[in-house]
Amino acid sequence: PHPVHQHHQEQTDLRKYHVLDGPNFAIAFIEDKSNHNDDDNENTPTTKIVLHMPCHKTLGLLPSITQKMVTRIAREQLGFVIQQDVYTLGQLLDLATEVIIMSTTRGVKTVTHIGDHVVGLNKDDNTSNKNKNKNKGSWAMRLNELLETTAMT
Repeated sequence: PHPVHQHHQEQTDLRKYHVLDGPNFAIAFIEDKSNHNDDDNENTPTTKIVLHMPCHKTLGLLPSITQKMVTRIAREQLGFVIQQDVYTLGQLLDLATEVIIMSTTRGVKTVTHIGDHVVGLNKDDNTSNKNKNKNKGSWAMRLNELLETTAMT
């Protein structure tokens, strides 16, 4: 096959592979399920933020202490819904408004690219849903701030 077509085929095939943690970091992605409540005259937005992460038990991964701390902070302090499951790269690319890594040495950082794929809020700055872009990159920063504060106490 032509090299361009082969490269496209390889990228398409990657979407079916499972999302796993890295050698010294855990990975998660944030899905912003914001919508507008049509029953309310003022169209008040209602927000449901989901922190998705690979299920360590199902995938046979070692649990990360930093990930446990971030999960607790996200649930208790930020009101996130936590969901652990087996995800494909395709699901991550389709659902993520932000992709993060969590590490003892690096804290919480935003991921902007996975291979040739631009991920999270970086993938579509021209989206018609500006609500998803209003806090671009802020969840990783906010989680990292809370993690640092929690680690000091």
